[in-house]
Order: sequence, then C-alpha cells, then structure tokens
Amino acid sequence: MKRMMHGERTTTISWRECFNMKTEHKPSTPRHDVEDEISSAYLNEIFSYNKDSGNLRHKRKQRGIKYGSIAGNNGTYNNVKIQGRLFRSHRVIWCMIHGSWPSDYVDHINGDKRDNRLCNLREATKGMNQRNMKAKPSNTGHRNVSFSESKGLYRVRIRLNNKRYTWCRAKLEDAVELA
Repeated sequence: MKRMMHGERTTTISWRECFNMKTEHKPSTPRHDVEDEISSAYLNEIFSYNKDSGNLRHKRKQRGIKYGSIAGNNGTYNNVKIQGRLFRSHRVIWCMIHGSWPSDYVDHINGDKRDNRLCNLREATKGMNQRNMKAKPSNTGHRNVSFSESKGLYRVRIRLNNKRYTWCRAKLEDAVELA
C-alpha cells in the first residue's frame, strides 16, 4: 500500500494501482536521429578499420583507452562507445566505409555476429535479416519441418512476405524437399 497526499486528503492505493498510473515522460530519441548526429568523417577520425580482420582500432588515446587498441566489448555483438552512447560496430563500420549510416539493418551474411569484415556485411531489410538467422531446433533436424504426432504427418511451415504457408506430407523426404 502507498499513501498519496491530495491537499488535505490522504488516499491509500495499492501498489498495483500505483504501478498502472500513467506518468508523463519524454519518449526516447530514435536511434537514427542519434546516428545522424555523428558523421563518417568523425568516425574515421577516431577509429581505423582493418578490412582483413574486421576490427576497429582506436586512433586516439583517452582515459582507459590505449592508442591502437581494439575497440569494443566482448558481448554477443561488438559494441563501441561514441560520445557516451553504445553503437553496434558493424553499423559504425558501414558508415565509415560507405559514408552514411545504413537506412535499415546491417546483416552478417555468414551468421557470425562478431565477424565484421566488410565482405560479410550487407544492408538488409528486417525480413532478409531474419531469414539469415540460424534455424531453431526441430524434432526432425530439418529447418521448417516438424512432425505432428496428432496427425501423424510431417508439417512444413514457411513464412514469406508476412504470410504463413503450411503443408503436410506423409514422408519426411517429401516434406524436406518442399521446405
């Protein structure tokens, strides 16, 4: 329970009601607005890029950063901090090489999120990027094919252009061929 003061009245409300109360807040700045503030010339001034290894290196010495050290952290994606904000390294590299920020997504062609060689990066839509993801495990070992025990058939499910298509086949080989 929480007590709220309203002038001379005191009202008691539950935490759930307090949690559901609407509060005024400013919406966060969209990422594209933040990216547009940083030019490719500035990125090339603070980082160097090795096309063979895909690494970004610091060009400036700062507190806690050595000149020539590899930029970024060791998370799933490689992130770099620019002006106090984190950016994905592959987006920074794209901007440095092409002179402008990507309009949509930057896809890792081989699926390795840490491989930032230019030959492994391409500009993509959300759908293209998701099609390139690793397949989720299924009970058949084949992508988009699962066995329906209730029907006793192999089910093929494919999503294309925001439409879902489903077919059933009696033989696994037929279902894999269709997928």
